[in-house]
Amino acid sequence: MSGWSTVVNLADAVLGRAVESDADLRIRREADLQATGGGAVEQIRESLTAVTGVTEVTVYENTTDATVDSIPPHAVEALVLGGASADIAAALFATVAAGIGTYGGTTETVTDSMGIDHDVSFSRPTAVPIYVALTLTYDASLYPSDGDAQVKQAIVDYGDTFRTGWDVRSSALLARVFAVTGVLDVTVCNIGTAPAPSGSTTITTTARELATFDTSRVTVSSSSTTP
Repeated sequence: MSGWSTVVNLADAVLGRAVESDADLRIRREADLQATGGGAVEQIRESLTAVTGVTEVTVYENTTDATVDSIPPHAVEALVLGGASADIAAALFATVAAGIGTYGGTTETVTDSMGIDHDVSFSRPTAVPIYVALTLTYDASLYPSDGDAQVKQAIVDYGDTFRTGWDVRSSALLARVFAVTGVLDVTVCNIGTAPAPSGSTTITTTARELATFDTSRVTVSSSSTTP
């Protein structure tokens, strides 16, 4: 470490590190170049991704003179997951080129430096509530007293990792149940988009839909058995 002349200490020193390593700088530089010098769509996406709380962004553009997939001519639609709507609109307004429209189901008013108001629109993924019905057996000597609640939470924790357009598979949910100590077998793992699901058929979602999970929509029927 430059600048040190003498060090006397009884224990090993714990050295610090540079605020930003060379590797970190290279990664940041690539992102900065993409945001400022890339194509319009990539620039918009990088700008929105930088908004606090935003976890996923997809940008659609219509460069034609006709409406395409509901997007008006010469307009963009940003599909954004997470983040405050006002912050997203401000970032979108600051990035989209003059003369290009914005489209979507959420609209916020942004005031420019001249005091002129602009309506800025973008979209949110459509939530698809998922219902899960489980039947399982467990080893009473190992299964926690709140085992059923832990099973529900394991399903929801997995569901929280989902991204827009991901399909829901019964087998994938079933596998998460075994993360709870003492679970021996899962005999039923039904899924659906309505209460009391009765089948295990994969639930497909579109590129504009997001499967959502909540413990209130997960039911667990459990019983103890001999391992």
